[in-house]
Amino acid sequence: MTTQSKFDTVIFDLDGTIVDTAFDVMTCVNLVREEWGLSPISLIETQQAIGPGPRRFVEMVLPPELYYRRKEFMQRFRNLYQNHLLDQTRLFPGIMELLQELKRGKIKMVVATNKPRSFCLGILKGLNCQSFFNFILGPEDVTNHKPQPDIVLKAIELTQSTVKRTLMIGDTDNDIMSGRNAGVKTCAVTYGYGSENLLRALRPDFLVSHPSEITVIILNCQTQ
Repeated sequence: MTTQSKFDTVIFDLDGTIVDTAFDVMTCVNLVREEWGLSPISLIETQQAIGPGPRRFVEMVLPPELYYRRKEFMQRFRNLYQNHLLDQTRLFPGIMELLQELKRGKIKMVVATNKPRSFCLGILKGLNCQSFFNFILGPEDVTNHKPQPDIVLKAIELTQSTVKRTLMIGDTDNDIMSGRNAGVKTCAVTYGYGSENLLRALRPDFLVSHPSEITVIILNCQTQ
C-alpha cells in the first residue's frame, strides 16, 4: 500500500511567517509620524500592529485623537512603503529550505495575507521566492478578511484541494482562527510576531518554533 503526505496544499501567511518585514514597516510608519509631529513607535509595537489588517494596523500606530485621519495616514504610508519594501526585509531563516523541500514533495503552496497584493508580489519577487507559490491571495481577492475563512476557502478552491488535505500556517491568532473557521488543520509559528502564549491558548493542531519543523509535519504526516 502506498503512502502520501496527509496534506497536498499548504497556505502560508506572509508577514511574520515567511518574511520578516517589521523593520521596513516601522521605518515608514515613523517617517509619517515624524511628518505629523509624533514620536516614533518601537519595533515591538510595529510587530504587534502587523497582521490584523489595514484598519487595525492604522489604529495601532496612531493615537486615538488622530483616527479621523486614518485614510490620509495609510495613503502616505503606502506611498513611502512601496519604495522601501526590501530595505531590511528578509526571509526568516529556514524558509527557503522549507519552500524547496515542499516543492520537491509536490506540495501546492499558497500565500494568503491581509497585505495588499502589490506589496506582497514585490516582496516575494524581490526575495526570489514568488515562483514557489501556486497562488498569491490578498485582501483584494475576498470580501471578508482573516480571521474570517474566506481567503482559506478561496485557496482551497483554486488549488482544487480539500479541507482535509489543507494546512494553514501563520504567526497570529487571525491566521489560526481563519484556518479553524474554514475547517482546516492549523500550524502556529512562534518565531514571528504573534504572542506565543496567545497562540498556545488557541490550541492549534501544530505549534513550531522553526520552519524546519514544518517540513517534518507536512512530509512525514502520512495517510495510507
